[in-house]
Amino acid sequence: MLTAQVQAAHQQITSALTPPGEPGERDWDTAGPYARHHLAAHAAACGELDTLASDSGFLLTADPGAVLAQRANLRTPDGKRALAAFDLSLHDWDAATPTARLDRLAANAARVHAAALAATCAIAGDEWPVRWAASTGHGHRRLHGSKGSVAAVAVGRAGNRDIIVSGFHDKTVRIWDAVTGDLIGAPLAGHDGPVNAVAIGRAGDRDIIVSGSADHTVRVWDAVTGDPAGAPLAGHHGAVMAVAIGRAGDRDVIVSGSMDKTVRVWDAVTSDPAGAPLAHDDCVNAVAIGRAGDQDIIVSGSGDRTVGVWDAVTGAPASAPLAGHDEPVNAVAVGPGRGPRYCRLRLPRLHRFGATASSEPSGAVNAVMLNCHLSAIASHRHLRRR
Repeated sequence: MLTAQVQAAHQQITSALTPPGEPGERDWDTAGPYARHHLAAHAAACGELDTLASDSGFLLTADPGAVLAQRANLRTPDGKRALAAFDLSLHDWDAATPTARLDRLAANAARVHAAALAATCAIAGDEWPVRWAASTGHGHRRLHGSKGSVAAVAVGRAGNRDIIVSGFHDKTVRIWDAVTGDLIGAPLAGHDGPVNAVAIGRAGDRDIIVSGSADHTVRVWDAVTGDPAGAPLAGHHGAVMAVAIGRAGDRDVIVSGSMDKTVRVWDAVTSDPAGAPLAHDDCVNAVAIGRAGDQDIIVSGSGDRTVGVWDAVTGAPASAPLAGHDEPVNAVAVGPGRGPRYCRLRLPRLHRFGATASSEPSGAVNAVMLNCHLSAIASHRHLRRR
């Protein structure tokens, strides 16, 4: 009888300290110091902690130590996952802004499959809901190998192992084992300017690395041995800003974009130019190659604020330029779905856990890659297609 009365008292206190409304919509700014420090204990005593732990507003407001002290009192898988996501988010928690805290919490909720918490984060964040995240379960790894700035990265396959390729401002390309993080071989040297772009793909029967440089050239390397695979591809009259490798009809091709306002296509096996240059009205910052329906296409993003779409086999425009951006287009991609999707992403920052999203876009991202340990896929209503 006494136990029931005590539990009922804790229930009443929990109800009184919890702002009205649904999880994710409550105004936790009205919570006082007592609620911040003791609500978790009251909720645990009456069996309500699992529900509160899935309320992003509560986690953003409560004292972390007071919440984590009640971990053993969680009863449901969703509650336990929510607290795991909270625990993973606490690095530099006090120094982070509320928006940054929510970003981190949302990414980690998706990472550990805390569905209820992810849902309330989406409600609170509105513009940038995290759709998916994955992790190997290991901490973030940093690859060290040069004092110069990293300008480009790519992930792919070389022989029987997965690799990471990076391009540096020190004019070199480096290859890393994607599993161990070990540097593979010596840096690939040969460019006379900073390396702005790298890609990994296939040319005939071998895996290749392609690099684009401020020295106006594109170089091709054997991805397994690191040896040059032919002479540099010359033809651009400005810095090469982007490269891609893909399939055009019955042959493998390399695509490059340059400050000279052109996109060039090369046969990946013979290194011969495959047609005339494709022209923009300003520098070409990004290129991609993929498939749209039954057609192989090349997509290019330019300083002229448009996205060009080209037939990868003939080089003819596959459509009118996609217009609507108010600033230069810095990144493009082609993926599966009901036709091609072209976008420019504006994200504010990269956190230590990977790429996360914010409700207040404030900076341009020039390349989008998958973090080996955590990636978050977000959607935003301001992505445009015309």
